[in-house]
Amino acid sequence: MKIRLLILINLAFAFHAQGENATRNLSLPTSDGNAAPAQAAGEAPDLVESFSVDSFPVGLAFDGDDIWVTSDVPLGKVTKLRANDGVNLGSFDAGGSTLYAAFDGTNVWFTNPDNNTVTRLRASDGTPQGTFSVGARPTGILFDDANIWVANEFDNTVSKLQASDGRLLGTFRTGTSPFELAYDGANVWITNLDSGNVTKLRASDGTLQGEFRVGGRYPKGICSDGENIWVTTTRRVAKLRASDGTVIATGHIGEFANDLAFDGVHIWATRSGDGFHTTDALIELNQSDASIENVYRTEEHPVGILFAGASIWVTNYFSATVVKYSGIQIGPDLHTLTLSNLADGGVVNVNGTNLQANYRGGDGNDLTLTVVP
Repeated sequence: MKIRLLILINLAFAFHAQGENATRNLSLPTSDGNAAPAQAAGEAPDLVESFSVDSFPVGLAFDGDDIWVTSDVPLGKVTKLRANDGVNLGSFDAGGSTLYAAFDGTNVWFTNPDNNTVTRLRASDGTPQGTFSVGARPTGILFDDANIWVANEFDNTVSKLQASDGRLLGTFRTGTSPFELAYDGANVWITNLDSGNVTKLRASDGTLQGEFRVGGRYPKGICSDGENIWVTTTRRVAKLRASDGTVIATGHIGEFANDLAFDGVHIWATRSGDGFHTTDALIELNQSDASIENVYRTEEHPVGILFAGASIWVTNYFSATVVKYSGIQIGPDLHTLTLSNLADGGVVNVNGTNLQANYRGGDGNDLTLTVVP
């Protein structure tokens, strides 16, 4: 049986099996969510693999099987790596320079900052599926389960595109120099580099839900942990309550904090050191209080970061590599759940948590378990 993780949102998992009546083995978080004892700060993970990609990689996207890596050079090509072993599956033209990427379930989208466009490639084979105009200097990009959102740094706007055909659905104002985006299940959050805040827009219609200070300069990276929004500034990380934007924790990372990812238990951040007081690093943060739990070495100038199933992937801008970390404690402790003859829509209780089965989507053999009341 081949296991294939598609998404991890609100404890939703998916895998490939042989029909509804097969016996299934699936790894799930324990009810207490406790992690194994963390490694000492700076300790090398058991397995660190480095893979060469095109020059100046920044963003990453995971399509369920493979990792896509952008290239911030005018004639750069995006690289497709097989997630389980990093084998290079090809380089593809995605409109020239690319910064960030997002997967919509079928296609991978890339921002083209030099052309004021986004490019869509079919994930299965890299075939172009269209190029679409957005605002000036598009940077971050996000799929909200229905539509594509793009931050336009020089326009102080975000564009909302229909994922199915690239049609522009709306353009919405943000703060100054919007850069990256996150989705909390109902709202899109955008970091604004030069206004020192984040913008919250309702995903359904783009209505402004608020702008919030984050307690630092140049907010850049952003991610959601399901209940809170995490934002990097030059030296710090801030944890904001998603319901009202209140800052409820901050932590010191050091110069220069870049991008963020959430693995289900911990927050991960990349830091491009200043060469004097801080070094290039992958940093593991406590989800409760934003304190540093572990610091791991990277290659030169880490920027983008992605959690993909059981590994953390990091782009290294100046060394033109992507590093895969697989031997560190990532995500919650796991145990095995066996499901036999669970019907579509059926509910199973695991350690007090109700999980509902859904067999729709994918090739008909994909099972998604979602937490329900």
